[in-house]
Amino acid sequence: MKNYKKKIFYEFLKNYSDKKIYFYGASNFLKEFCEEYEIKLFDIAGIIDKDTKKAGKKWAGYPVFSPQIISEINNAVIINSIIHSSEITHNVISDLIEILKQPNSQITLAPNVFASDNIEVFASNHIYVITTDGKQHEVSYIPGMDVIWQGGCNTIKIFSDTLPQFKNFKIECKNCCELSIGFNSSINNLHVVFKNDYSSLTIGDSFWIASGMFKLAGRNQKITIGNDCMFSSNIVLRTSDEHTIYDKNNQKVLNNSNCITIGNHVWLGSGVTVLKRSKIPDNTIVGTHSIVTKTFEEQNVILAGSPAKIIKRNVNWDRLPVHYFEDKIKL
Repeated sequence: MKNYKKKIFYEFLKNYSDKKIYFYGASNFLKEFCEEYEIKLFDIAGIIDKDTKKAGKKWAGYPVFSPQIISEINNAVIINSIIHSSEITHNVISDLIEILKQPNSQITLAPNVFASDNIEVFASNHIYVITTDGKQHEVSYIPGMDVIWQGGCNTIKIFSDTLPQFKNFKIECKNCCELSIGFNSSINNLHVVFKNDYSSLTIGDSFWIASGMFKLAGRNQKITIGNDCMFSSNIVLRTSDEHTIYDKNNQKVLNNSNCITIGNHVWLGSGVTVLKRSKIPDNTIVGTHSIVTKTFEEQNVILAGSPAKIIKRNVNWDRLPVHYFEDKIKL
């Protein structure tokens, strides 16, 4: 195998520097790679192989386990190392993990970057950190951010002068998707899924979220979030219902995917869901467990309910707790 392909895989490993790494499949490719590259920088726990006769032995200097080890591990990534693996084989491994892992166990199955026809595809994905002076720095990984490339030609841009404040930030990309995150943003426990190709998520400056799921399903979908937004926990943004509703008489689709736009200085309370074709204007508050289903144009309002509607006008909000805010306005 050409050296540049091994180098690409080495860079790919950096995406999982904060997890224990298990390789699935004791292949000759894996042995060749491990012997040539210094991978002790990573937390390689061992190799999982379906041939139980290999369990307890070593391969490429690492212990070999039977698949049953999956039931005993947590906070780990399993990397499919079967060179000629088909998508069917990959799905079989994925199903096996779901069967064997313990409830709430954090185990990720990485795409099969080992497959020779995938190497060039993964090389076309890029992560950039862009500083205030406009300089663009390509990086292989960012702590706290777990990117699962499921295709190629994807671009992630992080605007930051310091180490980004990310924790449990998981991203899944298909093909030709774009993600942009503005300066001074703090992202916690967020799962972003680009379920289809040619989709984009743009997040402005000073964004903060406690936890949530953003799913862009349907091609050419966009989610746009403005500056200075604060999202509480269990926030869901979905550009599609994913499954089809159609008119029985003429088979016309009734629930096409559509984009989501959220303005500047928007506060989403806990458990808010924002669905396709929704627009939330600047300086808006959305109440806990509300479901936003349509376009709103009026600013400085509170939205609440299922579906959400305007319940109060001529309001605004501040990140400060009430007592601190009251002290501030007295000065």
